[in-house]
Amino acid sequence: MANTGFPFDRFVLIAAICLAAGALLLLLGWAHRRGRAVGVVALVVLAVGASVIAGASAANAQRCGPSSGSGSGSSLTIVQTSTNIGLAPAVQPAGVTGRVTNRGSADVYVDSITVGIVAVVKTAGASAGDCKASDYVVTRPTMILRRTLHPSESATFGGAAIGFRSTASNQDACQGALVRLRFTSSVRR
Repeated sequence: MANTGFPFDRFVLIAAICLAAGALLLLLGWAHRRGRAVGVVALVVLAVGASVIAGASAANAQRCGPSSGSGSGSSLTIVQTSTNIGLAPAVQPAGVTGRVTNRGSADVYVDSITVGIVAVVKTAGASAGDCKASDYVVTRPTMILRRTLHPSESATFGGAAIGFRSTASNQDACQGALVRLRFTSSVRR
């Protein structure tokens, strides 16, 4: 998956659809003993599957993304292609990579792509307290590309890294947080 981590809102939607389907099977099969049993089994299997997916999502210590961006007034689309999981104290920063695509009808010279943290979203059930962008650090945020992109052409970039900044204060509120990144381009026409 190009995005970073499984989007929680999609998980909730899928889980709700699965549970509704199981409940529907249960209701439709209520008149028949075999149908009732199939409905109960389906509902239990779907509920257990949703719980396993939720547990796996919660097990990710830190996530980044999904992120995108563009240059000011530009025809460029920039997406993050790296999956950064496990940002924590004493863990090496994770590399940031992406792809920039010229969606316009004219050539665009892309000098560089710069990445920055725009928001940190705490997970539900995280410890009380603040989790801020200052709890993280982006190293080498400007990634040099120096390439002309023709219409519909793409190029990959990389070189930046994101890590967790360890401080003396309690940072438990950041456990499992989603770090949103923004990419901007430096271009010439």
